[in-house]
Amino acid sequence: MSAEVVEARLDAIRTALLAGDLNSLAEHEALLGVALAETGEAPDQATRLRLRRKAAENVRLLGAVRAGLGRALRRLAELREAWTGFSTYDGRGERQMQGNPSGAMDRRF
Repeated sequence: MSAEVVEARLDAIRTALLAGDLNSLAEHEALLGVALAETGEAPDQATRLRLRRKAAENVRLLGAVRAGLGRALRRLAELREAWTGFSTYDGRGERQMQGNPSGAMDRRF
């Protein structure tokens, strides 16, 4: 295999990340590993730089995906908490959970 195959794998990972196709990332990563293992001779400097840039961009995109998933999980936790009640703070600044006695939140979601 050649550097072109590695580059194609990096491009496929980028496309999956941009499309939000997180389910295919494991397969793409495995194919990239195979391509890297089967690469014969070292590519020229220009190709190495291009591959590094693409890999760095994929790392940046993965970081953005991770941050976005973290925000989504926090939002889901907030919604779950709102479903069961709400919180207030007492005079000492400690959080106090208040129940949802009327069940009114059931109709809001």
